[in-house]
Amino acid sequence: MATMFAFVTGYADVISMLRYKCFSSMMTGNAIMFGRAIANPGSAFDEGPFYYIVITFAFASGAVLQRVSEHFFPNRGGSTIALPLVVLLVIAEIIELHMPSEPDWTVAGVAHLFGVVASACSTGRMGTHTTMVTGHILSLANHLSNLMLTGSLTAQDTWKALMAVMIL
Repeated sequence: MATMFAFVTGYADVISMLRYKCFSSMMTGNAIMFGRAIANPGSAFDEGPFYYIVITFAFASGAVLQRVSEHFFPNRGGSTIALPLVVLLVIAEIIELHMPSEPDWTVAGVAHLFGVVASACSTGRMGTHTTMVTGHILSLANHLSNLMLTGSLTAQDTWKALMAVMIL
């Protein structure tokens, strides 16, 4: 499951970068693009700093929504809010079709959905992030060094290392 989510988020980020000049699930990339937009405001590649702020807040609001819904609907929070969020995204897509000259803000809805997914993955039953390559590489390095120093890993550490490998 984590491998599937990692693949989908990576794929969505590639499409988002090519089409919308931002990332729908990798907020580090949006922070870099935000800095670039501030440092070089005339760049034809950047949409402007506000664009990246909106996407980042949309992602964060999705994560908050997932946590709050999990509180009220234990173990069903993500699935309970999925349908209303998809309906909102379809409405945003229809609005975008009728306003093609406006900047494309649909990606904020996609980022909101990935905020829900990221929060559900990291705080739910999977207990791991699906978008942090650096974090998973560091986790693997930590487990490898522990294995080299102690000669073995606990079952929990072995499971964490396997999850990191599957996500990468």
